[in-house]
Amino acid sequence: MRTKPERTLRSSRIAIVILSVVMTAALTASCIRIPFLSQAAGIAALRDLDFSMFSDGAISDTVSLHFTVKDPAALGLTVPEVSLGDVSREKSDETYRKFAGYQDQLKKIDYKVLSREDQITYDVIEYDLKEALEYQDYYYYSSPFNSLTGLQTDLPLVLSEYSFKDKADIEDYLLLLADVNRYYGDLMVFESERADAGFGASDENLQKIIDSCKSFLEDTKDHFLVSSFAERLDRVPGLTDTEKAGYIEQNRTALDTYVFPAYQLLIDGFSDLLGKGVNDGGLCNLPDGKKYYALLLKSNTSSDSSVSYVKKQIEQSISDNIDFILASPTDAEFEDAYSTYDFSEGTVQENLDYCEAAIKEDFPSIMKHDVTLKEVPAALEDFFSPAAYLSCAIDDPKDNTILTNAAALAGYPNLLETIAHEGYPGHMYEAIYHAENISSYYQRSASFIGYSEGWAEYASGYVLAESDYDQTLVSYIAAENRIFNLLFPARIDIGVNYEGWSREDVYDYLAGYNIDMQDFADNCYDMAVEIPCYYMPYCIGQIDVTGIITHARDELGDLAALEDIHKAYLDIGPAPFPIVDKYMQIYIETEQD
Repeated sequence: MRTKPERTLRSSRIAIVILSVVMTAALTASCIRIPFLSQAAGIAALRDLDFSMFSDGAISDTVSLHFTVKDPAALGLTVPEVSLGDVSREKSDETYRKFAGYQDQLKKIDYKVLSREDQITYDVIEYDLKEALEYQDYYYYSSPFNSLTGLQTDLPLVLSEYSFKDKADIEDYLLLLADVNRYYGDLMVFESERADAGFGASDENLQKIIDSCKSFLEDTKDHFLVSSFAERLDRVPGLTDTEKAGYIEQNRTALDTYVFPAYQLLIDGFSDLLGKGVNDGGLCNLPDGKKYYALLLKSNTSSDSSVSYVKKQIEQSISDNIDFILASPTDAEFEDAYSTYDFSEGTVQENLDYCEAAIKEDFPSIMKHDVTLKEVPAALEDFFSPAAYLSCAIDDPKDNTILTNAAALAGYPNLLETIAHEGYPGHMYEAIYHAENISSYYQRSASFIGYSEGWAEYASGYVLAESDYDQTLVSYIAAENRIFNLLFPARIDIGVNYEGWSREDVYDYLAGYNIDMQDFADNCYDMAVEIPCYYMPYCIGQIDVTGIITHARDELGDLAALEDIHKAYLDIGPAPFPIVDKYMQIYIETEQD
């Protein structure tokens, strides 16, 4: 999991635009031929548009700015008033109107005169704006709160990693804490409206959110936002002991006055919504729910694939992996190895060092950088993924953080895979490479989750496939993990959210594969209802990344080393897969000539 605090087009879904604005723009484009700018003016306009779309997200709130950019002044960014952001419907309307305006600007640029690099940027912006505007009719269909990746869990974790380089950062942070109560209050207004409109979460899922908020408040005296604050103060040069003590007191006051009451506000607010959720099933039960799910699927897979095509991808992969498992050894020696396997090189740091060394031959080098390993606070362990990479600043990728969940990883037999996914050559490697090599500000800052998670899945598979572990066992475990951790959950997600499956339908589906695991079936169903498309970035992302790179290797053979293919792939930059596939095909044809 890659954690990106900044907002992107797809995370601005809690919005509705005045339909006439978009219709007018579309009619104007179709009826009147817009003259192109000159080549020089067009290139300049594209660069300006790229930077504007980046800056929109970067300065939308103080947290996004802090984590996205190390030196805002050097980039000419205007630092806004300290705030966690404006989540009003009026702001969302304004955002969609701005997207429509950006589309008009893009149409004035002559695509044919652009360089290859600029054509990629143009393609990405065009694709993303079109997709973003398609969300305008789905204001109430999604919520920022859930039990696994929800705002109530992610925000305090991000705040605990908010670094201080000087007193100004400390004072901004304290102002952010003072804004939490206002911010959550505004979001609870949205949640109440959402429930009243018939889009509220089920009681079961509301209770999960309530429980996570209660966990956050379990130990306010020795809270991790108290201890982490003091630790961060120690890294600020020039602070006197008196100044530190004063800031610590201000932090305690802000937590007691604003932050902890904000979580009680969430508990009370979501408790009041119990009994108002009218849909205990999938998205298809909502008005136009199938259309919304099809759009959500495209966003979460970074693709333009239809639901039926994705379903075929999943079912084919299930069949292939089951065939592989059935053809694997069944002797006692293999069974013993399977029951005792442990793909790990020791500690988290030792696994990270192993991964860094393992990729030197087949992946392009990246700049020197620092990595800090931290454990998720105990209060968040039950509501957080096993590990996460906290994205580096795009203008200085030197400082990087990987978070691990000690409780989730205790006794886990595949730590190497997890660290490869988050570190080398997964999320961290990809983020550093792109910050160093991609010129588009928007590509570097936007979130193409299918692209990102697909690459990380491919990356972890590479490390294990190149390891000294028994490769028959490695392949068997990989196939089994894909089936149960990605493929079955993803297929069930489509079943529940698009085909209207009930919990009993999920039992019947798995029974067709002679699988009688009710807890597993329940977990898949519950996740599909609470977080639709959760598994899709990993599942379809892995299939698409592997397919694109394997196709390039098959087509080029000895004409290109694997390192060159990886470099060509990464040099396209973060993008939806149709764009990645387009430019990888151009790369293949160029190499063949």
